[in-house]
Amino acid sequence: MKLCRSHFDAYAQIYTRSSISDGAGGQTVTWALLDNVYSYIDERNASEVLDRDGLETQRRITIYCNYRNDISGNDRFQLDSRALNITSVTRVGP
Repeated sequence: MKLCRSHFDAYAQIYTRSSISDGAGGQTVTWALLDNVYSYIDERNASEVLDRDGLETQRRITIYCNYRNDISGNDRFQLDSRALNITSVTRVGP
């Protein structure tokens, strides 16, 4: 797929996982804003899988944005009101 900057029409926010002390010896996970990016969203058809005693709907969403070396698999995208966990980061192109 050949992409150029004019295809990046979705505005998304990238959040990074941060752990802070809860004061009682434990950790609390929070999400801190890393940056705002323009991106291209490619959504695939949803599929349903049987998980324990119910159906779970899974949808693969591929998000293309400018290359950043500070995005990892522990981060998440916030797109509109949906929080999307990043499962892998792949550099496409040179």
